[in-house]
Amino acid sequence: KSMLLEKRATEAWTSAKEFASVRMIIDADWEEVAAAVARCLLEGKPSILSDKTCPGVGQLHWRDDKKHAGLPLPMPVTQQWKAQSCREKAKSAAPSTGYSDESVWNGLVLNSAAVFSLGLRPLWPAPRESCTRCVWEDGSVECSFMVLADRHHLKSDGAGYERATVGQHVSSILRTYELPQTGSIPARRFAVQCKSDRIAEAVDTFEAFGRKIPDVCDPDRSCVLIAIQVCPTSDGRFTELSRLVLSGSAFIDASTGSRPHGKPDFANDPIALLASQVIMMVDIETRVWLSNEGFPLIEVWRGLRRPFQWAVFSTFGTIGSFTYTIGAAADDHPKYFSQRYAFELAQVLPKACNDVDKKHGQFTEGSVDILSFACLLHRLCSRADINTDIYRSFVDLGSGRGHAVLTAHALFPFRSCVGCEIDRECIEAAKEAKLKYVESGLVTVAKSSQNLLHAFLEEDFNKFDWSDASIVFVNGVTWPTQMIKRIAQDALRLRHGAIIMLAARQLPLDDPEVLAGFDFRSDAVFMSFSANSVQVYVYRRRLPGTLDAKSFSEGASTKRADLRRSTRGLKQGEQDLRREQRELPSSMARLGNCKCLSCRNVPEPEEEETSQPMLMPAASSTKAAANDDKAPAIVVTEGKSKKTKPKAKAPELTREQAFELQDHLIVEYSAENFQRKLQAEFEAAATSEPPPASPPWDPAAWKMIEWTRARQEAMLPIQGPIIQRYGFAPTR
Repeated sequence: KSMLLEKRATEAWTSAKEFASVRMIIDADWEEVAAAVARCLLEGKPSILSDKTCPGVGQLHWRDDKKHAGLPLPMPVTQQWKAQSCREKAKSAAPSTGYSDESVWNGLVLNSAAVFSLGLRPLWPAPRESCTRCVWEDGSVECSFMVLADRHHLKSDGAGYERATVGQHVSSILRTYELPQTGSIPARRFAVQCKSDRIAEAVDTFEAFGRKIPDVCDPDRSCVLIAIQVCPTSDGRFTELSRLVLSGSAFIDASTGSRPHGKPDFANDPIALLASQVIMMVDIETRVWLSNEGFPLIEVWRGLRRPFQWAVFSTFGTIGSFTYTIGAAADDHPKYFSQRYAFELAQVLPKACNDVDKKHGQFTEGSVDILSFACLLHRLCSRADINTDIYRSFVDLGSGRGHAVLTAHALFPFRSCVGCEIDRECIEAAKEAKLKYVESGLVTVAKSSQNLLHAFLEEDFNKFDWSDASIVFVNGVTWPTQMIKRIAQDALRLRHGAIIMLAARQLPLDDPEVLAGFDFRSDAVFMSFSANSVQVYVYRRRLPGTLDAKSFSEGASTKRADLRRSTRGLKQGEQDLRREQRELPSSMARLGNCKCLSCRNVPEPEEEETSQPMLMPAASSTKAAANDDKAPAIVVTEGKSKKTKPKAKAPELTREQAFELQDHLIVEYSAENFQRKLQAEFEAAATSEPPPASPPWDPAAWKMIEWTRARQEAMLPIQGPIIQRYGFAPTR
C-alpha cells in the first residue's frame, strides 16, 4: 500500500516541468534558512505571527485583523525610496512613483486574504489558525494547515472585486518529500504537493462551464506542485531560497488564456483567478515568512516559462507592486560609489533637453538622472554573484547624450564602458559631455580605468556585437516593438549572469526561448522626461546550475528508488537471510583451499617491490622525461621503486585575467563593512596579551603575529571564493 501511495505521489514529479519560479537572495546562513524551512514542512512547526515587526528586515504593515483575513504585508514604498525620491524638482517627502499606493495596497490585501497556505505561510496563534502533522509509511510528511481567508466576487458593475465572506477557514494539505542531494553544491531540496478544497472547487466550476480539463499526470487534479531549494550562492556570500511552481496538474495546465497580454476574464475562469493568486502568494508568503523569521531579504528574481495570460498578468503585477519595496529598489547596504562625485558629475554634465517637438519615435531623447541611475547600478552590482564578473563591461544601446555611460565610468570599476548611438547630433553632444567630464578633473578619480577615446560609437547597435557585456542598458521607451524583439534575440547570446535592463519596456512575452533564458525583476530610475520615476524591467541571464524542474525530476526518481529499496518487505528479507545461511558452508569449504592474500592473512603490499636496486635512467631519458609533463617522476630507493604523481602545475593568468582578479579584490576590500571588520580585528589584536613562555615573547614580534592572524581571518573569506575562480587554492 505504501509503495502505491509513493508511486502516485512521485509520478507527477518525474514528468513535471518548471512553470514559474521565485528566487530570493537572503543575507543569512543557508543552513539556518534550510533548517527553518524544514521546521515548517517536515516538523509541522510554522512561523507564528506576532504584533511586532522584525527590525532591519523590512517594514511590515500590521493591519487591523477585524477588517481582513490573511497576512501582514510589506508596504508598497519603503522609506529608502521615499528619501531617494525627494529630488530638487519634487520638494516634498511624497514618493514620486507614478501610481497610487492605495491601489497597490488593496491589490495585495485582496490576494493575501483569499488564498490558503502554500507551506511557508506564517500563522496567527491557535485557535485562530492551526497546523497538524502526520508521517506516512513512505517517509513523506503531511501537514494540514487551517487558515482564515476571505472570499471575493466580481462587483455588479464589473469594476473590481468585493468581499463576500470574512474570516472563513480554508484548509490546505501539504505532503512533503525531502529529496537527496545531487551535485557538488550543498543544498536541501523539498518536493511539496499542496491540495486544497478551493482548488477542487475551482476545477469543478471550470468543468461546469463546459470547459475540458487536459489529460495530466495528477490523479487528484486538486493540487499544485511546488519545489523548494535552499543553497548558498555560488560565491558563498548569500543564501538563495528558490520556490518553483511546476506544471503537471489540472490546476496549472487547464487555463492557458488567449494571449500573453491584457487582463484575463477572471469572472468566467475560476481556475485562472485562483491560480493567479497562488502564483502571487508564492512570492508574498515567502517575504512575510522571511521577515517574521528575521532573515534579511536582499532581492527577488521571478521566472515564467510559459506565456499563459493569467500567469503573465499575475507575475508582472507582483513585480510591479514590489518595485519600491524590500527586494527591489530598496537598499540597506552601504554605497560602493561616492555620492559626492555623483553630485559633482551632475553639475558638470549639460542638462538634458527633450526635443519632443523636433524628434519623434525612436529618436525622441531622454537622459537618466545621474544619482538615481548610480543607485540603480549600485543595486545591481553589489548584489550580483562575484563569479558573474559584473564589472566586465557596461553597454548603453542608444546612448543618446552619454550620461549613463559617463556615470558608469566615473562611479564604478567597469573595465569597459561603451555607448552605441546612430544619431549624429546625440553623438556630438555625448563627446561634448565627455570633454567637460575630462576638463572637470573627475576623470582622474574615476573608478573605471578605461580610456574614453572610443567610449561612444556612431553605429547601429543591430550591427554591434555586445554579447560580452555584463550590464546592458536600453532606454527604449519610444522604440518600436520589432526593435525590442531584435534586442531580445541578441540578448540570448549574453553570458550567464549578465543583466539587461529596459526602461518602461518588456522583452517579448510570447517568445518561449526568451522566457526560458531569463529571470526578471522590477526597479526604477528618474529620467529627464518625467517628474515621476520610470519603471525599469531588469532581466538576468539564467545562471548555470540554478534550480530547475529537471533536477527535481531526477531527485524524485532517485527518491522513489531509495524508498522502494528501503521499504522492501519482510518476506523478501527472510528469503535473503535463508539463502545466505544455505550458502555459508560451501563458502567456508572453498575458503580453506583459497590461496589469495586475504585468506592467507597476508597484508597487501602498498607498493611493488623488486629484488634488485633500481638504476638511474640515462641522461637522454631523464631529459626526455623532464620535457614531458605527463612523465612520472622516478624515485631511487634501496631495493624498491615507486611512482609518484607529478606536482600540480601552478595556474597561469593572462594580463586581462590578472586585472580582473585585481578588480574583484579591490571592490570587495573597499566595502565599508569589510573595512570596519578589519579595523576591529586589528584593534583586538593590538590589545591581546602573549601567552607565558620561556624566554618571554618580544611584544613587537607578538603584535606582528597577531596582526598577521587578524588580517588572514578577515581577508581569507573574501579572497578565497575570488581566487578559486582563477584556479588558486584558498590557503593561508
